[in-house]
Amino acid sequence: MKDSELITAMAQILAAAEVGVWDPPSGFTANNVAIFYGPLGTTPNQAVGITRYGGMGPLTNDDHRGQRLVQVRVRGKPGDPKSADDIADAVDAVLARMPRTQGLSSEWASGPLPLGADGNRRTELTLNYLVTPEG
Repeated sequence: MKDSELITAMAQILAAAEVGVWDPPSGFTANNVAIFYGPLGTTPNQAVGITRYGGMGPLTNDDHRGQRLVQVRVRGKPGDPKSADDIADAVDAVLARMPRTQGLSSEWASGPLPLGADGNRRTELTLNYLVTPEG
């Protein structure tokens, strides 16, 4: 499984669990918790970004690349740190020790790790997962 397929599948899993909205055809609304591939966009306020940061093993004959370390960055509403915690809890409820779903499973998690607030007073946190592509 390519990294792009893994991140897209994780975004779809989170969207299916109603943690947030992934790739809406008409764009995100101010009330959405947006799910981004990679870095967080500047809007909407509440957001989740998914990035691979390591753990890729060597390619095998079947193009299987092994376990990946994936970071999920979460951002809450301005001046409301509880909203970031709530999003992080929702993400973790889905991804921590995730059984096989869309060809992925996870065995390990850490976080949430606080990053503080951005320039717009939106609290940010990260969660980290060891994700295994199946097959």
